Amino acid sequence: MDAFVKRQLFAKDVAFLVAQVENRVADGDAAKGLVDLRALLQMHGGAVVDSSEADTEDSRVNVVLLPEGLEESEMLKLRFPRAEMLRAQWVKDSVAKNRRQAMTSYRVGVETTHSKSSAGNKTLQIGTEPPPMKKQKVDTSGGAVKTDVELLGPQLRPWKVVQKSLHVLDARAEQTEARDVKVKIAGFDLDGTIIVTKSGKRFAKDKDDWKWFHSTLVRDKLVQLAKEGYTLVIFSNQNGIAKGNVSDTEVQTKVEAIVKSLNLPMLVYLGTESDMMRKPRVGAWKEMVGLLSAKGEEAIDKQESFYCGDAAGRPKIAGRTKDFAATDYKFALNIGIRFYTPEGLFLGSKQRIHTRPDMWELGFDPKSIVLNESSDGPLLNPASARIVSPNQEVVVLVGPPASGKSFFAKTHLSSYVLVSQDELRTAAKCKKKCLEALALKKSVVIDNTNREPRTRKEWITIGQQQ
Repeated sequence: MDAFVKRQLFAKDVAFLVAQVENRVADGDAAKGLVDLRALLQMHGGAVVDSSEADTEDSRVNVVLLPEGLEESEMLKLRFPRAEMLRAQWVKDSVAKNRRQAMTSYRVGVETTHSKSSAGNKTLQIGTEPPPMKKQKVDTSGGAVKTDVELLGPQLRPWKVVQKSLHVLDARAEQTEARDVKVKIAGFDLDGTIIVTKSGKRFAKDKDDWKWFHSTLVRDKLVQLAKEGYTLVIFSNQNGIAKGNVSDTEVQTKVEAIVKSLNLPMLVYLGTESDMMRKPRVGAWKEMVGLLSAKGEEAIDKQESFYCGDAAGRPKIAGRTKDFAATDYKFALNIGIRFYTPEGLFLGSKQRIHTRPDMWELGFDPKSIVLNESSDGPLLNPASARIVSPNQEVVVLVGPPASGKSFFAKTHLSSYVLVSQDELRTAAKCKKKCLEALALKKSVVIDNTNREPRTRKEWITIGQQQ
């Protein structure tokens, strides 16, 4: 009975049909072929988008169907960045066998029995008037691309786990002689930015459920940036590990496969808990800074550095759903570097929805808060109050990353000895510096998150004993 059941073979597919003109063949034959193909798709649950209905960059379309002999074009790739480019024969064979066929052997550019045909000069005709779609180059360096630069491959070192939550992969090339220049960072989110799921689901069903955000433009851009001297870094929240939906080994294996496929040196930081290492908090960024240079933030060229991610807070528009969050954009704001959406960076989109932050929904914006009733009002209440004590003291700051602790300490407690684990790296070194300062009769400010009562008690005890 199964052979006679009409299945909804293409229920998950939104297709775009590409017509062809072969020399002077009558348009009627090509038109009839498209009508028949459309009927097969719709009869078996599929949806078809016309040229007039398709957006300039249409992420709804997951299948572009081309006749035999036609090759995919750059324009098609840009217009349908998440679509598989397949021979139209895929639909016919799936219907004939009453089973959705694997796409692999039908992909354009794969020579199989489905795609062999007598060659001829054939041209693309996308609808009646395809939109002008030029590949826009987003210049992130301010200079020409250094095409003669030889890129070394990645050297994958063992994974490390920082503070029990941040998984770090150092896949940089073998270290060369250190240069006294500032480091330019090209930061990227992973899911929805460098890769998307092959299944079309929001979350990957397994470690192999991924493909590039764009089949060629992603790596092209990363190669360009690497040649321009950027350090490539991936910052990704991987909540599935903490929730038990996926193991850390599965995620690490997947990331290693991505790095090897790109064959480019880079760093990878995966935040797995809701702590300071999770974007938009900047703990992972600070870990990266500490790894790259002992000079700290001074070694980073923030004017040239940027971050690219799909969670930008973009609202819903025709043809695309709203972003699930603005995490990536907030991450860039907290660091103080430029931000790009993947459509803006990889595809060169000029659409306002992908390039205009004023259109994005940030949610809570700390810049909207007005301190005091007037910016000209007194800092302290009463105005006669003093921040700096005439007596020796230990000030313990408490607060999450990017809440203003360091700014407050450097602005209002500049005469105090500042103790920061971000700079000293270990709790033991922080304690040593604090004790040395107290022995010299100097006041100390502890510039850490200090979120645990136990941690705060240790500093209070040190202050009481001196």
